[in-house]
Amino acid sequence: MFSIKRYLKLLWFITCLLAFSTTFAQYDYYYYGNGQKIPLLLSPNKVNIKFTPGMTPGDIYNFILSDDALNPNLGPYPFMDGYFILYVLPGNDIKTLIQRLRNRQEVEMTNPGYLTTDSMALMVTDRFVVQFYEWVPRSTIDSLNALHGAVIINSNPHLPELNFYGL
Repeated sequence: MFSIKRYLKLLWFITCLLAFSTTFAQYDYYYYGNGQKIPLLLSPNKVNIKFTPGMTPGDIYNFILSDDALNPNLGPYPFMDGYFILYVLPGNDIKTLIQRLRNRQEVEMTNPGYLTTDSMALMVTDRFVVQFYEWVPRSTIDSLNALHGAVIINSNPHLPELNFYGL
């Protein structure tokens, strides 16, 4: 038989568990900008894609027509570094579409589009910008690059600590 003390302890434990599980719930995706962790939401209607070299505009349009989840009336819109934004028709599951696109031979890389909590669109590519603190030794930067397969693509001569990387 439960005593009142045991009952109250159990109730306190369950309350704390529920409070912490909702208080510390996190988004699946986020990025860091200006020293803040910014949550990202999956865009319901955009994916970004990089096609294999040699794809003509006609090939790309036929590619869009070949998948009934993609909207042939919008896009493709050139994004950056050979990436395009493709629009997804309503009612399609983005994660399933991404997996299907990744299995196609015409696709070099594809990722979902994301939205920040203030609705700014963000596309994930294999490029990123890093600015290390000035006290981080070059040997540490080089070992991090080697560990993750990152290479410096471009540097800013005015800000030598700011490098543009690719994977």
